[in-house]
Amino acid sequence: MPEQYKLVFTEPFAKDLERLDPVVRGQALRVLATMETEPDGELLRGELKGLRSRRVRRGWRIVFRVDGQRVVLLLIGTHEVYERIRRRRR
Repeated sequence: MPEQYKLVFTEPFAKDLERLDPVVRGQALRVLATMETEPDGELLRGELKGLRSRRVRRGWRIVFRVDGQRVVLLLIGTHEVYERIRRRRR
């Protein structure tokens, strides 16, 4: 049986998800369901080292980090999420 991970929704992530267009939200929820067993994603570099990004659809990303058996969901949005994360880390 595949390993199970707990998805942890940060407040900014939950707000972003709530504001999404219903079609994009549905696609994001399907991606999140797969992340409970496979929290893989693109390893980010530079200022964002330690974080990962997962594609929801063209131009839309989920930014997260894996902390043991927890997947901490930070933000979801278009490519601007990378700049939002950079600003929060300063």
